[in-house]
Amino acid sequence: MSEEESQDQGPWGYTTGVQDEDAARDAFWENVALGLLGLIPLVIHEQRNKSDAELAALAKDASDAIAHKSDAFQFKKPGGKATGVLGALAAGMAVLARQPGGVTALGVHACTRTHEGCPK
Repeated sequence: MSEEESQDQGPWGYTTGVQDEDAARDAFWENVALGLLGLIPLVIHEQRNKSDAELAALAKDASDAIAHKSDAFQFKKPGGKATGVLGALAAGMAVLARQPGGVTALGVHACTRTHEGCPK
């Protein structure tokens, strides 16, 4: 299917769970996948009118948050502060969902256009 033949998945895109060995065997990552399934469509909708430059800035901010705070996210201490990493993961994956073929990671597939190999 060429890019011209692919169809827009609508303002929320398409997001679904996919088999991921890490998410399936670990409750933490299973919960991350569930959170992303709810957040990614909302972020896709929020980003729908953003320019490429704005999307690039969002992706950079997301990658910075993930790179600097994911240890605190994954190994949060009781009473620790929220890290914003789950939101950053959702924002980054929403940007990547716009790429041909979308994105598949952490037990989640997200795309904004139909494509070959989509788990839909």
